[in-house]
Amino acid sequence: MAYDLQYFKNRVRPEPDWIIPNWLKRKNTGFILGEPKKACKSWLMFDLAISLALQKPLWGITYLDGKPLFQASRPMRTVYFTQEDSEDDFHDRALLRFNAGLEDTGDLVWIVPKDLPIGFGERDRKVKLAEELRQVQSKSGPIDLVMFDPMRRMHKGNENDSQVIVDLWNQLDALHADYNCGTLFSHHVVKPPKDATVIMDLTSPYMARGSGDIYGGGDAFINVVPSKSRGGIAGYCPDYRILDLHFESKRSAPVQPSRVKVSFETGKVSFMEFTSAPKDEKKKGKFEVN
Repeated sequence: MAYDLQYFKNRVRPEPDWIIPNWLKRKNTGFILGEPKKACKSWLMFDLAISLALQKPLWGITYLDGKPLFQASRPMRTVYFTQEDSEDDFHDRALLRFNAGLEDTGDLVWIVPKDLPIGFGERDRKVKLAEELRQVQSKSGPIDLVMFDPMRRMHKGNENDSQVIVDLWNQLDALHADYNCGTLFSHHVVKPPKDATVIMDLTSPYMARGSGDIYGGGDAFINVVPSKSRGGIAGYCPDYRILDLHFESKRSAPVQPSRVKVSFETGKVSFMEFTSAPKDEKKKGKFEVN
């Protein structure tokens, strides 16, 4: 439907329907971007689903006055397609959280373990995806967020082909309309250049691997930049990972980058500090970066 300009002068704008306030709206798509394995994207996504269910600040990020950076307005229901973790793999990850005292999330967090025939593109893949979502909806009620981890396991096309990505956006629009939900992908950044003198800006969503239409069609982005610490392979500690999160949302004002710690012993994500804020606005935790 077309509107003349006067329509917008008199239109009453509805309140934004945020799934993650100031970052991801309903019927929008977000991305968590980072290097394979090192960026702990799966750990961040699982913790995000738990926080949405319990209506707690995402990744524990809060200002000195106690105000959360991101906190859902109500408990939210998430369906998480974890395409790199079998049922046993995810069981191990979940047990870490239960052993660390995870609160009851009721029917608000649903996991679909690795099942590669599920996805976008061919009809049979889309049917399987829809079946999983309908089952959750029939058992528990409306779905707020659907997460796909990683993006590459959810489609068979060439992600460098803009037409493939355009087709993906069309299918996501249909999914948003059918379930009145938002969507979130984990996705890899481009490989480091062979020329050591070329500097990659890992904080930029333009570093997403594949067609530029991934950024063009996406609504919200988190670039995850891991920090090296003493010990472990290639300078990464085997017990935890320090991550700098750089946020961008096309639907909100700029958001301060934040530093978090992922514990591989408990599975928890803990806030450490804001990384680009005045000194009196920083909130430091118990952990120091080596």
